[in-house]
Amino acid sequence: MMEMERSFDEAYEVWFRKHLKESAGDRRLQLERRMSKGSPYDHECAETRFLRDIWWPVYGELESLIPEYEIVDGLGKSRYLDHAMIRYPVLADLEVDGYASHQKEASRWSFADDRRRDAGLRMLGWDVLRIAFSDMQAHPLACQQLLSRWMDSIKPKPTINQEWKEHIIQYARYHSPFTISDIMQLLRTSEHTSRKLLKELLALQVLISAGTGDKRVTCYRLNEQYLQNRKPQLLKF
Repeated sequence: MMEMERSFDEAYEVWFRKHLKESAGDRRLQLERRMSKGSPYDHECAETRFLRDIWWPVYGELESLIPEYEIVDGLGKSRYLDHAMIRYPVLADLEVDGYASHQKEASRWSFADDRRRDAGLRMLGWDVLRIAFSDMQAHPLACQQLLSRWMDSIKPKPTINQEWKEHIIQYARYHSPFTISDIMQLLRTSEHTSRKLLKELLALQVLISAGTGDKRVTCYRLNEQYLQNRKPQLLKF
């Protein structure tokens, strides 16, 4: 078994048992339903396969997700979300759809209720991503890319300071070393603002001094270690 699979199994067991222990009533029944399909660690459950094959390779953690999250939607009906992520002001619902449960065996009532479900969640400000189980099996890399881009699309718009910092990072990738004057010209900002941005990026070790000695930093370059460690980020604000 590969190292990633072992680390996923370990993380999944801790994560799932934690939520199972904290659950009660109908939510606990929903979690036990996953186990009734077989051990939740043998990956036969569609929701678990989503975590192992799609979510884990992109983000490498499970703590951001809440399984079988119970909510009363905008139409007053209780719903259970496969995996909820709550990072206010963003509310994300990640669903895995099997063909049999959502099409082949769907009655007119259940088909209509499924549409009301998504509408009721959106009324409360939830974003909903649905991934077909068959698509996960046939095209896992495409589903990983879809997940990553969708997560990026629901992030709150960055502040002007965040935008400026990203512009500096992109500039630093192709212009090294550079000075505060370069940044003032790039962003059309004052020396005070530019120096403040550079100081913050230095503190985060995104940038490092391109000069020598302990004197005041006058030249900057991108920290190569930052580039190597930069991965898709979850919603943090």
